[in-house]
Parts: sequence; C-alpha cells; structure tokens
Amino acid sequence: MRGLQIVLTSFLLVALVAVSDAANLTIRTFEQNPNGASAIGPLAGATVCYDTADGIHAGRATTDSTGFATFNNVPEGTLTVRAFKSGFIGKALTFFMTGDNTFQQISLLQGAGAELVCPTISAGQVPSGEIQITAFKINDGAESTTSRPVTLNFTTGPRNAGEPNPVPEFFRAVEGGSVAELFQEPYVPLTSTTSAPFTLALRRSQDGHRYGGRLILFQVKAGSNLSQFLMDVIRLDPVLRDYETSYRAAVAFARSHGYSAAEAREASDGVPTGVNPTEGVQVQVCNQCGSGDELHAPDRSCTYTTQAIFFTARELHQFWRLKQVVPDRGTALPIAPNVFRWIFSHTNPADPSIPKGLVCTHPRGLPFGGDCAETPGVCRVAAVRPDAILTFEGPTEDEVLFVDPSNPWKNAFARPVIRLPPFRPR
Repeated sequence: MRGLQIVLTSFLLVALVAVSDAANLTIRTFEQNPNGASAIGPLAGATVCYDTADGIHAGRATTDSTGFATFNNVPEGTLTVRAFKSGFIGKALTFFMTGDNTFQQISLLQGAGAELVCPTISAGQVPSGEIQITAFKINDGAESTTSRPVTLNFTTGPRNAGEPNPVPEFFRAVEGGSVAELFQEPYVPLTSTTSAPFTLALRRSQDGHRYGGRLILFQVKAGSNLSQFLMDVIRLDPVLRDYETSYRAAVAFARSHGYSAAEAREASDGVPTGVNPTEGVQVQVCNQCGSGDELHAPDRSCTYTTQAIFFTARELHQFWRLKQVVPDRGTALPIAPNVFRWIFSHTNPADPSIPKGLVCTHPRGLPFGGDCAETPGVCRVAAVRPDAILTFEGPTEDEVLFVDPSNPWKNAFARPVIRLPPFRPR
C-alpha cells in the first residue's frame, strides 16, 4: 500500500509523508516539543499544500481538529510539499512520490520567519484542492423533457471554508443510479465550469421503458481531486402529434380490443300508421319507424336520434388520448377523459314502394319484420350511416412498435388482458 503523510508540530513541526494505492496525499500535523521529545498532540489549523514538478497539479488545505488534511488522486512523480502555520518556521520538502509505505519527515521549529506561500496556478492550469459539488440539477431543475440530450447544471466550491475555489476540469455521469457503474465511467473534459452535456439512453435499463423518470449520478474532478457524487431525476416524456381516423374504423378496431362504443337510436314517431289495436298480431311492421338497430324505411319519412358513447370499458394506452371528434352531423362533446358523447339526428325519406295499409304478420302470429309484401321477408333497413373524424394524440415514437404503421392511431387501444383460468392438474 502506498501513502503520503505529513506531520507538523507546535514548537517543532514534524511532517510524515505517505503514498496510498489510490494516490491520495494525506497530511497530518502534530505539535512537538523543540527539544525533540514526543509530540504533544495533533495540530489543527496548519496550512499544507503541494504541487507537482510540471506545475500543473497542486492542492491546498487546512488541517482539521485531528490534524488531518487529504488530497485525492495525487499523481506519482516529483512533489514539493509545504507546511506552515503562524508562529512556526515553514519548510518545503521536495521528493519523488512512489513505492509502498514511503514516508518522509519534515521538522519545523517554532519561531518567526518568512511565511511560505503556496504556488499560484496560472491560466490553463487546474487547482486540485478539495472540491465539492454544491448544487446539481438536470436542465436547471426542469421536471420533465421530451429531448434525450440534456444539460447537467452544477456549481462547485472548496470543501474546506476559506480555501481557493478549485476549477473543475473533468466530469463523469451515469444513468440508472449505480455507483459501481459511475466509478467505471471514464472522465470527460469539461468545456464549462457550470454545465456538461449528457444524452439519456433510448430505454431505461431497469425495465426497458422508453419514457419515465431518469436518474443521473454526477461527479467532477479538479486536477487529481475528486468531488463527491450527487444525483438528480428528470422525467422523459414522448413527443406527441395528432393522428386522425374515421369513427367507423376506430369503433371497429376498438371493439375488437375490448373497448365499448355504445349506440342507441330512437325514432321521433315509432307508431305505425293505420294500426288497429283490435287486429292483434296483425301490425304493419315495415310501416313503423322502428328503434334501436331495427331502423326501417317505411311508407313515410322518419326522423331518428342517435346517441353514441365511446370509448369505455378500458383505458387508452399510456400517453394516448382522444383529443377531438368532428362529426359530419350533430354534436360530439367529451363527458370524461377519452370518452365522448355524440348526438345526431337523421331523417329517412319515405319509401314509395311500400303500399300504405299493407299488413305484415309473423307466421306464428307474432309481430314480424317482413317486407310488407304478400310473402314474409325482411323490412328494408334505413341507411343511417353518418361518420366523424376522430383525432388521437399520441407519441411520435411509442413505447411499443406501432401495430399498424399505416394507422398509428391503433396504438391508442391497449391490447386486452387475457386471464387464463388457473391450471388444476387432474
């Protein structure tokens, strides 16, 4: 194990240097008697700093109440370490940091002297003192986005109060919340000290969904010094567009997938003309307007009122909604989310081929919808076939593949859930 440790003393400051496997530079300061006796104890508030021979990496810190200060990921090579505190004579030591359990001791006597100065980082160089992320937000804290490319906004500062502000040079980020995966990510150079680009994955790793909450772990690096990691969440929503189809086509497909589209029709005049109640079963079935699905074309005009309610029994697929219904007659208004009521009237003209007063009788003596001729048949059905344009709003790229690319609106109707009975072995 490699380590680097510095020990500073009160009357005599002693520096002990160690190099760790992680190339961490740990400095601990002690207060020691000037006669060389054992140290009195840890010395807090001493200033310690280091810089590399190439002048690119440097760090500065203040020892804590136990005399410790740590710099992360100090590169191997020639280092100059400085230790000083007011009332002590500072000293600098240059050494080559490498090997296992390598220690170097520096003794500083109490007294007056010129205060050492930590190196100043010139433009283009990166101070690598203790750095921390003070704030991290995706897209400046937006709740959601429809774009996979996002911006990671952050601010940084020194970990210890009063120290120079380290300049972040690199970052790494990972989506999904795994710290182990974050530590495996390579560092990417930063082009800004407050933001970094990131692209969300096509699908979430945990469940394969395209849309929903996306968690990102984020870390920065100043020189060789790592920050802590922070996380934030943003919701990825689909880009939506409109899809149009006819009412008839939508109803047929929806019913085949477990949805309900109910239609009820009533005639304004359902009483047949020339009916004598005393005639019993002899009624002019084809000469009445009819109701429900039995809409006849009788010997006179009939006005029918139709009420259609759609779509019920099941919810539309996630991210889809029935946005608008534009009928060719009548009025269609929403009565619940994705449920419309469409009411319209239609008048069928009289059918001159049906003789007035002709009686149709069921062979068994019951009312029968015959053709109003001498032999029983089927009454002529009224042609009430209005239509409407339905507008669905849905994703341009859905969670699942479009079941019919030429009719993307079909994805609005989730496939029915088939529940099989439990298996019982015999």
